[in-house]
Amino acid sequence: MVIVHMGGLLCSELLEERLMKLVANEEQLPGGHEVPVGYVSPVIRDEVVQLLRDLTKKLDCYSETFARAVSILDVFLWTVKVRVKFLNCLAVTCFFIAAKLEEDIEHVPSLDRLVDESECGCSSVDIQRMELIVMQKLNFNLVRTAPLELLQIFHTLATINRMLQLPPGLTASQHLRRVTHRLEVILCCSQFLQFKPSVLALAVIGCELRLLGSDWLATLVTLQDKVQVDGALLSVCWEHVSSHYVAMSTTL
Repeated sequence: MVIVHMGGLLCSELLEERLMKLVANEEQLPGGHEVPVGYVSPVIRDEVVQLLRDLTKKLDCYSETFARAVSILDVFLWTVKVRVKFLNCLAVTCFFIAAKLEEDIEHVPSLDRLVDESECGCSSVDIQRMELIVMQKLNFNLVRTAPLELLQIFHTLATINRMLQLPPGLTASQHLRRVTHRLEVILCCSQFLQFKPSVLALAVIGCELRLLGSDWLATLVTLQDKVQVDGALLSVCWEHVSSHYVAMSTTL
């Protein structure tokens, strides 16, 4: 989703309407299940998601493509127990599906290029077969609420309502790119799958607001009220995100 800063009450109302729809349809993936030997564990999942992030950069694709690919992958892994030997093919297939959903038509990588650049060890035919399996297992429901779109909306609402106090020389779009990069790193960590997308997006924007030194708490509460996120759950997520921010502050 590309956020357009229209300005004014109309833009705010449209964004809030979109926000409500996304939150109403969001899902929380259950965790804590035991993983049999030879199947994809949380650690292995994190490794392949990092590979997808690297592939996104290599192919110069949108962050939305990466976020969508991770969303599809995680729902599939929640739905089906997957053997490790099939994971690379599955991950690249999820990326291919996401690219077709999020990228401009002319920018969707060909299967041959995807196989070559990803070094996934599977063929174009393998990806086509896996694509059909993914779509069938997910009942063709491939566009689910993801943290990135929520983060974009929260950021835009904070900007147009003058709640985001940026330092001189830093534009709203530049700041959103920076926050998006931080969210990408967080999406590579399976511990955050325990939180709904709205909770995670709020925690990330809250940590970023605190870094800016603005009246971050009042702004966070305002955004929290819009989506009715449980304060205790947000606090737990906040602590996890904050610890990641400390590690990321020296690299991003």
